[in-house]
Amino acid sequence: KRPSLFIFWIIALICIGPLFAFYANFPLAGRFALGTFERFLLPSYVLLAPLVGIGVVALAQTLAMSIRRALHGISVAGVSSLIFVIMLLYPLTVGSMNIWRFWGMRTDQTAEHLGMDILASAPEGAIVLLVHDTSLFVTQYLRYATRMRTDTTVVHVAKIAFPDYREVLAHMPGGPLVPKEEGSVAITEFIKANRMERPIVSNSTLPLDDGWAWIPHGMLYLLAETTQEDVSEMYVAANESLWQTLHDPYAGILSRYKHLMLSNVLDEYAQASINYGDALLRIGKQKDALSVYSRAVGYGSDGKNYTALMRLGVTQALVNDCSGALSSLDAASEQVNTDSSEVLLYRAAIYRDCVGDAARAQKLFEQYETVKKQSETPLERL
Repeated sequence: KRPSLFIFWIIALICIGPLFAFYANFPLAGRFALGTFERFLLPSYVLLAPLVGIGVVALAQTLAMSIRRALHGISVAGVSSLIFVIMLLYPLTVGSMNIWRFWGMRTDQTAEHLGMDILASAPEGAIVLLVHDTSLFVTQYLRYATRMRTDTTVVHVAKIAFPDYREVLAHMPGGPLVPKEEGSVAITEFIKANRMERPIVSNSTLPLDDGWAWIPHGMLYLLAETTQEDVSEMYVAANESLWQTLHDPYAGILSRYKHLMLSNVLDEYAQASINYGDALLRIGKQKDALSVYSRAVGYGSDGKNYTALMRLGVTQALVNDCSGALSSLDAASEQVNTDSSEVLLYRAAIYRDCVGDAARAQKLFEQYETVKKQSETPLERL
């Protein structure tokens, strides 16, 4: 009846429906990815609302006609009301569940606790180099909005290459030294300019020159001058002390419901545990690493649970817990978007070196070669 409005609605639905969804397309490998993708779907809900209204009216009319035909002498209004009440139970149930899940969201501090733990992992006067939006944004908020740990400087790593951000850093009271280099070398030069002046920590292993290494330090890495990528007893003691003071991410809403956006906090804690476990494994502290990897698995992270389970399995094999190692690999193989060839390779090595079943190991190695070959792209197709 109103062609111009109809055409506008169709064009809008296509543009912010399928086209917008394709624009935002990325693998939905976990809750955080799903929560991020969900934001791109919200505009289309508004446009689909008229269809819901049309459907409700059509359903009501169809039900009324069906009741009149099938139930002579019975009040159509009464039966329709009963059906309406029954159908209303579903949204009421969903709404009640959501109220329970999000109760206390206004005062929840799960994200703030992550930022507090990141700042607690930084030595006095440190430059804190951060990547990953969740860690970066909450830590910036605590440092610059609430004035927590004013002795530190929180730096957005991805922006160091931009002149306007370097100008901001240069004008910070007591800020870091800012070299003139731009582009991909900017972060390397930034670290070189400041590493002898102030402690530097990061939540990522950024590029370094020889003689320097990133050592796990609580939720972060600490830049250390060393010729070996190792963890001395001093660093082990510091880490153990730090981890005893860190917050439990399940103390808030995550204890009831893995909120799609807050679930990414679990990734940060799990990755920090994996980093520390890797360092312990390199210096031969296998039993200590086993405990740390178990903690990483316990976080139930969407993005890091596969890695944590694989590390746990390898470490269990090193301490001759062969059945536990195979169970961990089985659990890892059930994770979404995993590389099955890697699981086969590790399982074959465990059967060979831990279980001592050479025949079974050989079959698994052959399966690994087959799967690996199937996933490879022939050179002539490139």
